Amino acid sequence: MTFESSAQEACYKRVKDWLAGVRYRVEEDPERPVLRVKAGSSLVELAVKPWGDGDGAIRLRAKVVLNPVIDLDLALFLLRESTAQPMGGFGLDREGSIVFEHALLASGCGLEELIEALAMVSQVADRYDNLIVERWGGRRAVDLEG
Repeated sequence: MTFESSAQEACYKRVKDWLAGVRYRVEEDPERPVLRVKAGSSLVELAVKPWGDGDGAIRLRAKVVLNPVIDLDLALFLLRESTAQPMGGFGLDREGSIVFEHALLASGCGLEELIEALAMVSQVADRYDNLIVERWGGRRAVDLEG
């Protein structure tokens, strides 16, 4: 695995060490600075990215629904629900799956903030997956993640 900066590498190692000490099952991507954490019934990806001059960003992302019918009604629903969240928001990934994500600035993040953000991302994915599948089809990501 290669890192774009020493700050990104330090952040990745810090996050990995923190997660080793908590109750989550963690999988490491061997090629990218990404950790996958089973939280509740969701699989949350934590990607560590370089940020600015000497910092890093931790992006937490959970897939919610795969292959929904994407129409204006769904897009407006996701935008409105994103504004109702205290942090984070919905989006579509390159494959057309609905995701929920939130980012933390590494320099301002401690273990407690990371665990809270991880729980929040997981809980939002759990809360919305059935509702979205009922109205717009697709498959719940949790059903495919095992």
